[in-house]
Amino acid sequence: MFFSRLSIKIKLMVTLGIVSAMLVAVGLLGINDLQRSNQSLEVIYSNQLVPGNALAMAFEILGSDRADALRAANSGKVDMADAAVTKVHDEQDELKALMKTFRGADLSQRERVIAKR
Repeated sequence: MFFSRLSIKIKLMVTLGIVSAMLVAVGLLGINDLQRSNQSLEVIYSNQLVPGNALAMAFEILGSDRADALRAANSGKVDMADAAVTKVHDEQDELKALMKTFRGADLSQRERVIAKR
């Protein structure tokens, strides 16, 4: 009843004020949700993506070393075998760094089993 006695100008201003307040509330809720989403993505990145990439790179190096060693063994050439052994020794520091990155993350039970190997 009170609202019906007000002028059109006042009714429009009240309506616009309510709509503006709702827009601000929705905007604030959206910003809050974006911040929580960003935090979740940062956790996923640091605890899953980076260690997973490190592990994949380590497996790639190991696979390449195994393939080189197999080629060298099948060829019967001593210099090829020496090169494969040298490559394995040269890549040990890189493999250790990659595995340190993997082990440094918050690992799941399944990932801990892989890290112990």
